[in-house]
Amino acid sequence: MPDHHSPLNARVAHPDILYNIFSHCSRSTLASCLRVNKSFFKQAGSHLYRVVDLSDGDKVDLAKVFLGADKPAPETGTSSAATDLKCQLLTHVKSLYLPLRNYNICQVPEFQAACKLFSTLDHLHFSDHHVDHRQQSMECSLANLSAKTVSFRNYRFSYAPLRNLPVQQGVTFQMYRRLTSAADTLSIILFRPIVKSSPVLFTELNTIRCPGVNQVLALADIGSKWFADVGDQQEYYELIHDLADAAISEMERQLTKARGGSASAASDPGGIRIASRQEFLRRKMHRYVAPRLAMELVKSEEEWVGGQHEGERASQD
Repeated sequence: MPDHHSPLNARVAHPDILYNIFSHCSRSTLASCLRVNKSFFKQAGSHLYRVVDLSDGDKVDLAKVFLGADKPAPETGTSSAATDLKCQLLTHVKSLYLPLRNYNICQVPEFQAACKLFSTLDHLHFSDHHVDHRQQSMECSLANLSAKTVSFRNYRFSYAPLRNLPVQQGVTFQMYRRLTSAADTLSIILFRPIVKSSPVLFTELNTIRCPGVNQVLALADIGSKWFADVGDQQEYYELIHDLADAAISEMERQLTKARGGSASAASDPGGIRIASRQEFLRRKMHRYVAPRLAMELVKSEEEWVGGQHEGERASQD
């Protein structure tokens, strides 16, 4: 009769139990567990590669990070063929945070191959990485991905007047149309004030809007806005007027408290009354807004920038 107490007949732990145990392990422990056996490799790998965060590195060597992604899978019955271990691990990626500034990552073969394995992305955060738009084609590895939430940082529209941009740079947004049209949430981060931007910018934004929530955040401005229609400039102007009005009132309240006097809540610190939104814009009143308050407003409205990201990383440690 078979010996039910022998090691050969020992029951294997339920995969859910193993998965829950790994959820409390550090990344270094998970990396060590990859080498134990196939079950450990699968369960530990799903935790270790669920969030790939490369955003902290200024110059990340993507070829090393995704080394092995372009290796062919082993043929059946062969033992010497290259394994597809990295390919298996990359299929677990749910959130991908790419470097803020980088070279043309589309030219990295390992990254091109890796993009074909990201079939279940929930979050994709990346920057416009095409250095020379004059040599750029409409083909982009990232543009062919599918993600529920897309966060796109654009520097191209940030440091040069839009009227001076070459025609080829208009492709910047349009090339990601396939990616964004399949997303539930699209967040675009600009480094040029929207108030100073040409209507060309709003036209470009409108071409890549997603069917769900579209958000534009201009870091040089004092707030952010959930756009129902990104082509409506007046909505954004009204937003910054309201924020500035509130900020100026708060600044006056603090001054009044410190000096023990009184001040008109409808005037700015320089004594100029804000009569209308047009007057507000004409006199560039947003410059009076306290930078600290502006950053707090942005921070409180942008949980997806920090809170959600930190929560994902904390679950891995």
